Amino acid sequence: MKKLIKILYIRRLERFLLFFSLVLFLFIGTTCNNGLDNPGSDNNPIGAGIIDVVANPAILFGNGAKPDGTGHAQIDAEIQATTNQFPDDSTIQFALTGSDLPSFLRGCLINPSTVLTNGQAFVDYVAGIFIPKSTSCSGTNPPTAHVNVSITVTTPQGIKQSDFGQITLQCIGIIPPADQQITTNPPTDTMNFVFLTLEFQTIGIPPGTTVNFSLSRPDLGSLNPTSAPVGGSEAAGTVSTQYTAQNKGGTQVITATITLPNPSDVDPRCPSVPIEDRQIQAVVTITQSTPQPTPAPSPGP
Repeated sequence: MKKLIKILYIRRLERFLLFFSLVLFLFIGTTCNNGLDNPGSDNNPIGAGIIDVVANPAILFGNGAKPDGTGHAQIDAEIQATTNQFPDDSTIQFALTGSDLPSFLRGCLINPSTVLTNGQAFVDYVAGIFIPKSTSCSGTNPPTAHVNVSITVTTPQGIKQSDFGQITLQCIGIIPPADQQITTNPPTDTMNFVFLTLEFQTIGIPPGTTVNFSLSRPDLGSLNPTSAPVGGSEAAGTVSTQYTAQNKGGTQVITATITLPNPSDVDPRCPSVPIEDRQIQAVVTITQSTPQPTPAPSPGP
């Protein structure tokens, strides 16, 4: 009797292990094709690794779509997928997924559907837009954003496998000069004024990009020029304007504004981005004071 009970117990255990193995197999087979849009769960799907997805370069400035002179967006990176596990002519679908940026700020892929040839597939990437709202883009450790580029391979027999690579977007910004306090000439002087050259630094802004300058109080002074192109390099650019202070006291706020092109205007295959999400501003404050009048001499005895 005890031997019979033992045999029944072993058979139940065998059935349980078989059922558990089947569930685990199904879980593995579906997880690797699921969740690439959700960075919180399946960023590294089970079974991934048989497809190598890399970007060249893998680190870009997040300055959005730029015209290439032919009516389309400039290509910032090439995404390459390599696998020896699937036959050529398998269908390849690239997608931007799993980013810590909204979908319309992730950039865009040009012609994301293709086929596997000699174990490889390629797609062009146009940079997204990353303008940090609450932190500065300057310093030794500027903030970055990440965009996942997923690939789904479908064989002619309908077998699917997914994997992904990652692109890093460096932040972009504009850094104003330090606030200043100046003493103007006396209000009675209508010929001589104080001039200040204000140099702004840019990070991740392509040279030639237009910067517009404005001031809060035209009665206190003027700017020349009111717009100027960024000079220098993309990593470290500069742009300047000259402020002429009238002989008046008060507080002047000068704003430098860069508005990136709308990606959908540069290339219709890219998403439309609201202006508030592609605009960068920096301000410098000028505090003006007038000299105190010279006191009249005391009368003699």
